[in-house]
Amino acid sequence: MKSVRFFLYLLVLGFFSFLFVLRLAFDSWEAYGSALLDMESYLVHSGRHLRRYFVHADLWNWLGLVALVSTLLIVFTLLDFMLRKWLLRKGVATWRDHFRWLGVKLASFTLTGATFVFFSNYLVMYYAMPRIVYDTASFNRQAEVDMIVLGTRKFMDNRSLNVYYEARMEAATALYKTGMIRRVIVSGDRRDDTYDEPRCMRQDLIQRGIPSAVIVMDKAGFRTLDSVVRLKNEFGFSRAVFVSQGFHLQRALFLAWYFSIDAYGFNSEGRLTGKMAARELLAKPKLLLDLFILNTQPTEGHTDMRRAWRLEGDDLILFGFTLALLFVALYFSFLAFE
Repeated sequence: MKSVRFFLYLLVLGFFSFLFVLRLAFDSWEAYGSALLDMESYLVHSGRHLRRYFVHADLWNWLGLVALVSTLLIVFTLLDFMLRKWLLRKGVATWRDHFRWLGVKLASFTLTGATFVFFSNYLVMYYAMPRIVYDTASFNRQAEVDMIVLGTRKFMDNRSLNVYYEARMEAATALYKTGMIRRVIVSGDRRDDTYDEPRCMRQDLIQRGIPSAVIVMDKAGFRTLDSVVRLKNEFGFSRAVFVSQGFHLQRALFLAWYFSIDAYGFNSEGRLTGKMAARELLAKPKLLLDLFILNTQPTEGHTDMRRAWRLEGDDLILFGFTLALLFVALYFSFLAFE
């Protein structure tokens, strides 16, 4: 436990060093005190903002949170154990060197986060990839379905045409011309009169030959989650084809599975840039947190209510398993920090 105390000493020393350096930046004690009060207000505001994320969480979500944290603690401990064994074979006694001990903990923490990100991406892609279609000939044209075009802005910040937007319009037009599409929903963000993704998509699809009578606008599709939830609850769709780039369709199709929508995705062209790849890499873990931990609701509307949790039968077994997992995680954590 000496290394734990050393880590706590570092935290205390860092805190007081920060206060000392902050004092040097101000000419008077009054200005310094005002800055500290502003910092306190910021921390309180941040706490309220964080609490807002859990406002819709029910008991199922809290059980999921306990199970997730417990699993990550176990993974952290196993990684920590393997790193210490590896360093021991290299002749480094990590328990005698406080800084190497701290380095091992930070490395274990980083690898645990990477494991969660990898697992989240694998889980979403495992379900979604087989349901993405890349050409119109692969669809069953005997069955009529509804199509939902997921929105994005038409122009970039430099006023150049967004290639993702153009590709979605071309893909939606090609799919409609197969004759299998019954209705078209254009779902996107309409934050004000100057920015209206659904109206813009509707106009471009009409120019490409799709009748205006079959196009329905969803102006509250602020996020992919909003578009999918509203597809079922507001428009009554239980079967649909999503149109977007493949990396975006992965999240949309996983959401559709979660909300019991029979859906496929039609891939539109679009190269995945490094920035978009990093965004999608982190968007999938956030998707799982939104669904299973936070019970995130759409900006307009709501998801279906889940049944109440009961302390009997299968629910009691699940509660007992989660509690046992927590105890195992705490025990493993004690071994990691002893």
